[in-house]
Amino acid sequence: MDKVYILYKLSSKVIDWKQKWFYIENDDSTLPKITLGPPKIKGEWSIGPVDDSQVHELLEWIKDLKIEKISGATVVMDWMQ
Repeated sequence: MDKVYILYKLSSKVIDWKQKWFYIENDDSTLPKITLGPPKIKGEWSIGPVDDSQVHELLEWIKDLKIEKISGATVVMDWMQ
C-alpha cells in the first residue's frame, strides 16, 4: 500500500524518539497521571466506522496528496496541530 498511499513508519523503540521529543513532569493536577506500560487494548479500537460513505473519497484524496509529494511527516504534523 505504500506505493499508493503516504508512507510513515513510526519507531517501536522509545530510545529512537529520545532525541526528538521531550518530557514534562506533571507539576499540576490538571494533567493526567503517568501510567506505566503500554495502553490497554480496548475492543472499540477495532470497530469499523458506522458511516463509511466518505472512505473511498478520502482514500482518493490521500493518493492525490502522495502524487503531490506530501510526506507522512507533514500529515502527522498537520494532524497534531
